[in-house]
Amino acid sequence: MKKAIVILTALALIFALCACGGSENSSASPDEAASTEAKPFFQGKWEMETLESEASMPDDFEAKVSMEITDIQSFTYTEKYTVEGTATELVSTGTFYEKDGIAVFTYTHTTADNQGSKTENNKIGKFTGRIRDDKLEITITSGGVPIKLVFHRTL
Repeated sequence: MKKAIVILTALALIFALCACGGSENSSASPDEAASTEAKPFFQGKWEMETLESEASMPDDFEAKVSMEITDIQSFTYTEKYTVEGTATELVSTGTFYEKDGIAVFTYTHTTADNQGSKTENNKIGKFTGRIRDDKLEITITSGGVPIKLVFHRTL
């Protein structure tokens, strides 16, 4: 039970931990980031196919993750998961830019809904993504542990 609570808490705070302890930094200046255009192949709606992490997950862990990436260089990341009958939904929004085939996503607002109890967070965090074999691969670092998600395009 304690292990499940620890994992649930880690997943619920994935973006907050990235903002505090993530090691991914963008070396682009604000002028460089503004002038770097996102490639249209990132745009669209994406659904998670796989999640890989070195952290162990409880047997009853279920997750559904999606991203919507728009042509105005903004995105919405939605994560819905259930552990031991407790459902949680996280929605993070922000902007992104592409440089050398890598998208740098910067989220600026996260809303969490844990069975009707809603919280909001305006911490800034980053994660990266790239397209490989028509799949979107993103890597998020949470508490020093990388989490790799692979998405397929739905639209």
